Amino acid sequence: SYLVNGVDYSKASFAGASKYIATWMARYALVDSPELGRISASMNGFYQSETVSIDATSFNTATQLLYPDDVIKGRHIVDAAVEWSDVKGTGFDLRFYVKNIFKAEYYGYIQNAYYSAIGNSAATLGEPRTWGIEVKYSF
Repeated sequence: SYLVNGVDYSKASFAGASKYIATWMARYALVDSPELGRISASMNGFYQSETVSIDATSFNTATQLLYPDDVIKGRHIVDAAVEWSDVKGTGFDLRFYVKNIFKAEYYGYIQNAYYSAIGNSAATLGEPRTWGIEVKYSF
């Protein structure tokens, strides 16, 4: 057990330490030609099970449970991209991407139960869906 001033914290979670974290990635080459260049499509994902933002203040020592408002729920974020490398032998690379393609809504950080008792709560929202185009030139 982990005792601090006679209080048992052995069941308390470590901040940011999820029980499960997983990543995956898939890539498929559509074209690989000296005349056209290389065109590929890819997807990747990140899964994280629930966690807490703050160690001690997220844990109710009387009940030996986490405060529900301090739990950051699990999430699965999926990104996708289409890449065209060495466009027609010019040295240019083009990449179109979408991050958080399924618009997962999540919190990256929560400061709630302990601080709300003194009139202060805070949270950081996770990144929304974003998209973009990247252009790179190699010489």
